[in-house]
Amino acid sequence: MMYEKKRINSKLISPVQFTLLILGLLTASKSIAQVDSSKWMITIEASVQEHDKRLYSLPDQARKLAAHPERFGTYLVGMYVSRRIVSHNRLSLFAGIGTQLQMSTFPRPFMLDHPPETQISFNIYYTDRYYEGMLVPLLRLEYEVLPSLSIWSSFRPRYRFVVEAGRYSGNGSSGKVWDFEAKSYEGNVGLRYVFSQYDISLGVRVYNLHKIDKYTVNRITHRVSDGEIIPRGFENHNPLRLTLGFSRYF
Repeated sequence: MMYEKKRINSKLISPVQFTLLILGLLTASKSIAQVDSSKWMITIEASVQEHDKRLYSLPDQARKLAAHPERFGTYLVGMYVSRRIVSHNRLSLFAGIGTQLQMSTFPRPFMLDHPPETQISFNIYYTDRYYEGMLVPLLRLEYEVLPSLSIWSSFRPRYRFVVEAGRYSGNGSSGKVWDFEAKSYEGNVGLRYVFSQYDISLGVRVYNLHKIDKYTVNRITHRVSDGEIIPRGFENHNPLRLTLGFSRYF
């Protein structure tokens, strides 16, 4: 089966460029606007997300999907350090950086120890514990509706630096791979409630430009014929994700 969905291959900001931008904003924030220097904060987040059940050209898709009808099953935890760098009337701009760990539980094939385009004809592993560690710079814009309630939107590129398959079955490759690359570019919106030096936030992802995973979608995992094209690059795909966050100000 040919995969013909149009993908986005335009040049995107590199991990180094965006990270340097965030660090520059953090260090230069005192000269950008009147800022309360105490408004550093540490945030812990937990998210639940719909399964990504796209199987591209993988054979026997109907049976695999029927065996796993559940809607949700991708989980994330993250920790971030950020600072309010601009404040004007009710608007505030925050910049920060953090890490995320994502676990996907929808079973899918993977191959970690061979070049993704290599054709090899043996059974492979299926995993339902696919872990990804990511570096996440962020920008967040907030509007204060009430003294204790704000609405916010954020932009978060995610850069993956490690992949590991946990629980798996089959014959093939396994283990962990360190490989720094862009994972996705995300937009989120939500509400934030502030009390004392703390806040609680609830957010939903509204945009996701996602890179097709070369370790789970390749010529080995999908056993494609020579005439078929394995999808590469970025595509718009946005499974529902809900995020609960807890922050402390310093």
